[in-house]
Amino acid sequence: MEQQARALLGNDGILVETVFNRARACPTPTPHPYLSARPLTLRKHDGQPSWNTIERHKAGEPVEIYSICSSPPMVLAASIAQAAADSSYVLIEAMNPAERGTSMWVDATLADAAESLNGKVYAIGMGWNSISASAFPVRHPRMALVVIIRVSYAECGDEHLLEIHLDDADGHRLGIGPGGSDLFGVVLAPDRSPFEGDERVIPVAVTVDQVVFPSAGRYNWVVEIDGQERARLPMRLMLIDS
Repeated sequence: MEQQARALLGNDGILVETVFNRARACPTPTPHPYLSARPLTLRKHDGQPSWNTIERHKAGEPVEIYSICSSPPMVLAASIAQAAADSSYVLIEAMNPAERGTSMWVDATLADAAESLNGKVYAIGMGWNSISASAFPVRHPRMALVVIIRVSYAECGDEHLLEIHLDDADGHRLGIGPGGSDLFGVVLAPDRSPFEGDERVIPVAVTVDQVVFPSAGRYNWVVEIDGQERARLPMRLMLIDS
């Protein structure tokens, strides 16, 4: 992401990468008027627009800035252009995949049924996000969560803990496993590709039986790897007239 921002700005931007609670500044000779990122953990630099904004906010003045995190190039470019048009600037929060410890990309979707076999997912009725019921609570007989994980070459060869849970709108977990367990967990150990730099794709299919949804509303499937949230898949339970 740092390289993408530099390509858009030339050499006059100020970029900062935050890695958990650490920060690394990438100073350049002249601050760019529309791009600056400086966490509170960094030392004060006079004339830095983001620091001035922090000082104004501490003084009680309502202030607003644009902020994006780990975004694709199109979003990055659009955010910088919009901030420039509004005579503002944008806070870019980015993490270097080589430093953050988990270089993985995760996507998820729901299916009526699915199975992971020989490196592929075989699914029936895939790609929905809502369930209708005439009364609540309601018990759904079966569904499957399909998770596709892309693991970078650097992260292959190590073990990683995949955990999945289903939350209601207030963040309370629902039972999704045997005995009413609210957590599904499995250890992934992808081997490294013989072709240097190639990632591994890991398909995972989790069958979930007899989930009880207590009320209509929004629910979220949360996918975590090594304790960090990597994907959040919302679904909605709807009440219909019987």
